[in-house]
Amino acid sequence: MRRWLMLAYVVCGPILQFLFHIRAEGMEKLPEGAVLLCANHSAYTDPMFVGYLIFPRYNPRFVGKEELRHVPVLGRVLENMGVIFLRRGKSDLKAIREILRSLKDGEKVLIFPEGTRVKGDEYGDARTGPAMLALRTGAPLMPVYIPSRKRVFRRNIVIFGEPYHPQRTPERAAQEDYESIAEDLMARIRALEPKET
Repeated sequence: MRRWLMLAYVVCGPILQFLFHIRAEGMEKLPEGAVLLCANHSAYTDPMFVGYLIFPRYNPRFVGKEELRHVPVLGRVLENMGVIFLRRGKSDLKAIREILRSLKDGEKVLIFPEGTRVKGDEYGDARTGPAMLALRTGAPLMPVYIPSRKRVFRRNIVIFGEPYHPQRTPERAAQEDYESIAEDLMARIRALEPKET
């Protein structure tokens, strides 16, 4: 897996950096060990932006939609890179178990709480998956803001927020707890967006 990530980093990284001048803000907050990197999602390049910034120091896992697995060539490449394919709108126990195992092994997992790309400057509603994964594993959530409008040949800053552990309930978490955590997570992501002056 790392060999394929390194190949993508060496081949695609310079092109990505040449086009988008990717910079990071707050990446020093990235903790050692397991963490769920939770970012807004507006373009297919979003995973590449984050992956470029944290690799090769860290060996991240990416959560992607199941449909990507069936794209000729690309699906095989993504599989070799360790992408965890998730069937959206269904209870994909196999994918969930793989994410849980990755977190318990101390890996960093990038997931998009909105569950799909959201065009323009808008944000979608967060799904409850990251909340469940964080509570089940004890891994912190880390909000990440990726510019929705990628500016070619100009600097694009990815902002890493403060990692945090969602509030645990005394007993088994209910659906309302997951929804509350999901709403709070999206609010933290939105709060990272730079304010225009």
